Amino acid sequence: MDSKVLKHFLKIVQLGSLTAAADDACLTVQALAAQIKKLEQHMGLRLLNRTNKGVSLTPEGQQMLPDIMAMVRSAEQLQRKVDQLRQHAPTTLHIALNSTFSLEINHCIMNFMMDTLHGYRIVFSSSESPENLTKLANGDADMAVVIGCPTHCG
Repeated sequence: MDSKVLKHFLKIVQLGSLTAAADDACLTVQALAAQIKKLEQHMGLRLLNRTNKGVSLTPEGQQMLPDIMAMVRSAEQLQRKVDQLRQHAPTTLHIALNSTFSLEINHCIMNFMMDTLHGYRIVFSSSESPENLTKLANGDADMAVVIGCPTHCG
């Protein structure tokens, strides 16, 4: 069940008008009416009485209203939580290890980096020094392990 449709339903109830609610939601009356029809079909209940004078809740709609309000509130809380988590998502660091080193040495470097940079999401790759320098230059790596300095490192 789409929380936007439930939100639109609540707006219809609040305004007492399908037209006013459609304007508020930037939808056509037909599109909003189709959403409500689909909602009623999904529930197997008629929720709204439609007349020339406006829209009112059926007895079933009145009984469902508190639950629909609770669902919309929960969906809004969930969206706020998602937004909050997205803002605090750890930054990803791409670290290019040197393939010339043994697996044991690279594991030591990886463990050190993960312990030191515990607030970051770390993605490791492994290449030889010239390719690691290219990764740095292209922005494909944030850090790189380079053996020697065959060119000016800057």
